[in-house]
Amino acid sequence: MLFSSFAVTLGVWAATANAAPVLEKRIDYGVPTSWREFGTSLVKSQRNTIALNAMNTMINLGGTHQSVGGLGYWQSANVWSALVLKDLYAGTTDYEGKSLDAVGDTYGQFPNFRQNVYNDDTLWWASAAIYQYKAYGNTVALGWAENSWANVAPYQITGTSGNGKSFTWGTCNSQSLSGLVFWTTSATDTSTNAITTGLFMSLSAWLYEATGNTKYLNAAVAAYGAITRLLYNTSTNLINDSLDVTTCSGPNWVFTYNSGKFIEGAAVLGAVTGTSTYTNAALTVAVAAMKNGPWQGSDGIITESSSNTHSSNNDAWGFKAVFIRGLAELYRRQSASNTPLGTLVHSYVDTQANALIELASNTLTWSTATSYAANWKGPYDGMYAWTQLAALDVFGTFVMVNSP
Repeated sequence: MLFSSFAVTLGVWAATANAAPVLEKRIDYGVPTSWREFGTSLVKSQRNTIALNAMNTMINLGGTHQSVGGLGYWQSANVWSALVLKDLYAGTTDYEGKSLDAVGDTYGQFPNFRQNVYNDDTLWWASAAIYQYKAYGNTVALGWAENSWANVAPYQITGTSGNGKSFTWGTCNSQSLSGLVFWTTSATDTSTNAITTGLFMSLSAWLYEATGNTKYLNAAVAAYGAITRLLYNTSTNLINDSLDVTTCSGPNWVFTYNSGKFIEGAAVLGAVTGTSTYTNAALTVAVAAMKNGPWQGSDGIITESSSNTHSSNNDAWGFKAVFIRGLAELYRRQSASNTPLGTLVHSYVDTQANALIELASNTLTWSTATSYAANWKGPYDGMYAWTQLAALDVFGTFVMVNSP
């Protein structure tokens, strides 16, 4: 592993003519030596066993496909996504049958995955479907993803009225709102947010890669432009949470999953277009999030939401898993050509995985651990579906980012 500092200057500009520059800053890929334990001696088969044990424990909790172990609708989508992505990263088919049954059952019960008014809930399931296409080549799953995309697409802003809304809007700070995606289908809801727009961006980029249809590319580019113009924090290089289109205001919330989903979407968009603008934006946000994110201390262990009561479900438990997922896709697309980035992501993921196993698992031993605490610094305090979910993407990614 490379632990010396490696820096490169990257100039990144948003995709649209109206967009402010994302950044013109120096990126340092050096791995902080204060991170707790950023390597592993476990080989691929052992890492895959850790992932399988955690994932099998998760799906054996019972419940329905849409409420795994009592999780909510969108959280359950991320259970199946984590399993599918583990297979993609490891080159296995361990969860092909079970995941296709689950996602297909959901599509059958809720056409286009539309269970409620929340566009992000629909998009989490559409994401699971496009991952299934990528991992298993299943064209039925691709069709689910395309149909779900078409269900949400009318809520991406293209002007100053419409989109199923009963009100009009203008600009915010002289910037067009075009490309943002409304959070809900409610005619009176004025809110947009980074996660819904980021989900739509990444799904669109994946679909463009799968089909070559430029309507998906145009949607992805528009969403990317909106996030970089309106939700990108130029001081931190992280993604802000949300924006009300009528007041141009939003809370000062910074969550891991907003940056994670942006990283994923920009990484895919950069890869499928060959445009460095998008890739460099993903790199910039990823490095800032890993090294300077407010959700960790000098030891590098993510602590987001660790102070919440672990015995009751909280959506925020799953945010950090989505962040790791974004880093995984960036690694998958870029590590072969950007060794310092690959080393940084591998080191960051190993830091999380080692903490989970050694500090926050039910046995504190990799070969027997099956369940994990919400606080990745420990101690283990019981088995809950919502805390188990957060660990799944870490272990799936752990399989991929180490060699052998």
